[in-house]
Amino acid sequence: IKPILLQYKAIASQGTPLKRLMELAGSDKVHVIFFEDLNKSFVHEYQRTLDFLGLDPYEPEVIERVLPTTTWKYEIVGKAYRFLQNCADILPYKPKFGILKRLKTNLSTTEKPSIDPSIKNTMLESFLPEIEIIEQLTKRDLSHWKK
Repeated sequence: IKPILLQYKAIASQGTPLKRLMELAGSDKVHVIFFEDLNKSFVHEYQRTLDFLGLDPYEPEVIERVLPTTTWKYEIVGKAYRFLQNCADILPYKPKFGILKRLKTNLSTTEKPSIDPSIKNTMLESFLPEIEIIEQLTKRDLSHWKK
C-alpha cells in the first residue's frame, strides 16, 4: 500500500473540518456546495454562490461541461480543439464555422474503474461519522452517500 493511501481518511474527511470552520467563523459565513448539485445544475449553484457572496447575478455566455472520463481518441485533435478555442476567445467576433462542434465528435468515454466491495465497505464504515456530521450541519439527507 502506498503511504499516501494510509492518510486518505485524514485528507478526505470533510465533516470535522466543516464543523470546526462553522464554529470559528459562524455558520452564516460558510457556504457549502455539494458536487452532486453542481452536476445537476451548475448555473443554479453558481447563482447561489454569487448570492451568498452578495454579488450581482451574472450568467456567462457559455458554460461547457467537461467530464473527466471523456478523452480524445486522437490527442492531436484535442490539441487542435484547444488551440482553436483559444483563438476564438481572443477574436473580437465569433466565427460560425462549426468546426469546434465537429472536432468534439472525436471524443470517447471511458468506464470508471469499480471499487473492490471490501474496500468500499471499509471506506463507508470509516467515513460514516463524517457523513453524519455533514448531514447535521447542512440539514441535508445524505443517505445515498452511505450505500
